[in-house]
Amino acid sequence: MKIVKGLVLIVGTASFAIGLFMIFIKPQLQAPPKHWFEIVPIGDPFPSATLASPSGQRTSTEDLLFGKWTVLSFLGSPSYAEGSYPPVIQERFGHDRIQFVSILPGDTDFSDGFMPSGLDFWYDVEGTLERTLEIPSHVREHAYWTFLVDPSGRVDFSMVNRLKPEELRMLVESRLADKRDPLETVPPAENVAGTQLPDLRLLDWEESSTVGLPKGEDFSLVYFPGSSCADCAANKVQIQISRMSNMLSGTSSPTLYVVLSRHIPFQEVKTLFEPIKGRVYRTAEDYPLLEDPYLTLAGIGSQPYVLTVSARGLVERKIALEDWLQIHAISN
Repeated sequence: MKIVKGLVLIVGTASFAIGLFMIFIKPQLQAPPKHWFEIVPIGDPFPSATLASPSGQRTSTEDLLFGKWTVLSFLGSPSYAEGSYPPVIQERFGHDRIQFVSILPGDTDFSDGFMPSGLDFWYDVEGTLERTLEIPSHVREHAYWTFLVDPSGRVDFSMVNRLKPEELRMLVESRLADKRDPLETVPPAENVAGTQLPDLRLLDWEESSTVGLPKGEDFSLVYFPGSSCADCAANKVQIQISRMSNMLSGTSSPTLYVVLSRHIPFQEVKTLFEPIKGRVYRTAEDYPLLEDPYLTLAGIGSQPYVLTVSARGLVERKIALEDWLQIHAISN
């Protein structure tokens, strides 16, 4: 009888131990389920697949991605900015060092789709990538991945979204830029608050002399980036200038300076800014804090904005011109 009880106790204890193992230990030994937004871990080779170009040329991901840095978009259709920006980056760092590739689903119809010239288009002709990466069907129509693949074909960076142009530039610079590169890295637009405004060399209205902004007083600086005046004669810009003119003619006129990028064809827009010519200047050189030179070179539109600057020359705030005008209209 004691032997039977002993066996029962042993079996019960063993069952209890096995239960604990199944509940607490076994899950830790198994790899966690792969989330669809972590489809390729950092450091892993980008998956192998056969790709085809719109013209029918075939290659493999191994051959396509080997030997240079690759900014790779997967599944989603690229935007205009993504097509305009790459040539500017390649011009700086070299076509032999970086490429921009877009891989689309195998059933993509290229005949009527938007195909920016700055991207090298391929499609997953056999659907290998979608199967390998186990992408759910409900994700396929909406997801967009951005990868940075190193010259050995391994994933260096991944993101489930599009990169903003300035984010793309900063990512590439962090990997490819030489410390001796003369082009200063530009801080993201939203991070300029607290930055010291550089001593600006500005041309006056007649473009006959170079002046600087006053020191020791608070002021607001309205800046028109180089690519913001592609259609300066548009009704919206005319209204903005008219509102600034009315503001400057008021009894409580703010200390305001309007600065146009040197990349704006001044003679073509000079008449437009005539009502506020006493406050209008042009930059005599490029200032990365004011304007991302890549956006200007790529022709990517940037909206005019306002910097509020303290008497110590520190940028306190950056806000879109339209929003700034609305705030002043309400306060007055």
